[in-house]
Amino acid sequence: MEYRVFNENNCLAIVTDEQLEIAFMQKEELPVKIIAGMGASRAGKYLPRLEEALYYEQKRSRIDAIYSVFSIEETEIVAILQRKERSLPLEDLNNPSSEKVILQSLLIRLEGGPSAVQTAFFDRQVSPHIKFRLMFLYSSHFTMLLEDLHFIINALEAIALREEDWIQALKKDDYVDAVIQGVEAVSTAMVRHNLLDELSEEDYCRLAATGKKLLEMRVDSIVNESIAEFSKGLPPSYAYLMLEPIMNGKAKGDVRRELKKSLEILKAKEDKN
Repeated sequence: MEYRVFNENNCLAIVTDEQLEIAFMQKEELPVKIIAGMGASRAGKYLPRLEEALYYEQKRSRIDAIYSVFSIEETEIVAILQRKERSLPLEDLNNPSSEKVILQSLLIRLEGGPSAVQTAFFDRQVSPHIKFRLMFLYSSHFTMLLEDLHFIINALEAIALREEDWIQALKKDDYVDAVIQGVEAVSTAMVRHNLLDELSEEDYCRLAATGKKLLEMRVDSIVNESIAEFSKGLPPSYAYLMLEPIMNGKAKGDVRRELKKSLEILKAKEDKN
């Protein structure tokens, strides 16, 4: 198989099973794209090398290894990530892209399930840094459940409405990142897990309203493109309502192309019914 991952320069790269096997057998440190590819493969045999990568000198490699271990979903990953979290001093919580914060957010999901993620996100006693990192859970290849999608819908709604004090206090770039992670998680729920089909009418209504508000806010073109992408997973009536801010020639570039594809699928849905 082939896996689409990002390398150390944040450029898209293709990694094959053959490349993963060769790297696994070698003793050298794993490149970032191989670490990410091992996570994308979700093969438990790679866990020993990924656990080594948790302690590499380069922070980017360590963070990618954290998410790759999280993606594999073998029973031992909880203990592996707990050991790594305990190895980090409390002072790390104050560092940008703190590994300890990332690990604590992942362990909330692993130890408590989607309901624990939902509780932590809206609990005033939980650190805003951890709440922010909860939005990144689904950028990995971890299997999403319907309850995870319910959390994402709730979190996106709160972020769009800026209901929480910690959301209001986010720097602009961090706010944009949180929104991007949320809408891309909805796309992931549709593309990889086919979860949008399992939503209720109330869920569709709330997701469409939140998506429409985010489009009206013009947060970022990536946000608009992701919303255009997952719109095809909604019933047409909700999708059209959500897409109003970018309809009638208002969309440009990649957003326009994604919108066109989704509108064709939505039209086919209507014709079928």
